[in-house]
Amino acid sequence: LHRVDRRQRQMCIRDSVSPFNEAIAGVAHETDEILGIVFILAITLHIAGALKHHLMDKDGTLRRMLGKN
Repeated sequence: LHRVDRRQRQMCIRDSVSPFNEAIAGVAHETDEILGIVFILAITLHIAGALKHHLMDKDGTLRRMLGKN
């Protein structure tokens, strides 16, 4: 019998699913970029809103958020 070592077996498996993996990797990369930008925008807007309440409205929202009633 012809023995196939572990490395050759892994290469055969990797080569057979490689296009599928590349497609998933592409989608995952794009999703990661988009969600990263959305997350940064959400944090920025949240900080801007907290500062607006504190500096312009002077309604104590930021103090309550920080636990400094």
